[in-house]
Amino acid sequence: MTPPGRDPTVRRADVVWRRVADGVMIRRRGDDETVVLTGSGVALWTALEAPIAVEELTRRLAATHGTTPEVVAADIGPVLDDLVDRGVVRRD
Repeated sequence: MTPPGRDPTVRRADVVWRRVADGVMIRRRGDDETVVLTGSGVALWTALEAPIAVEELTRRLAATHGTTPEVVAADIGPVLDDLVDRGVVRRD
């Protein structure tokens, strides 16, 4: 079993997305629901282009935004869970 935080997380292949003025719009093909990420959510989405362990993702975003990994982990945990639940991100 992989320790928590080491499971690779990545965008699902069946999503379409586009950058808009203040964020990213994401939709699964054939789905009517659009997910919109703004602010630091754009950096999160960009980092999910290739599979990445949540621990590495947390470190990378913390360095980019000048904060601690603990702060980032608390912020992105619920967002990643929501993106997985909405079917636009998967954990391998």
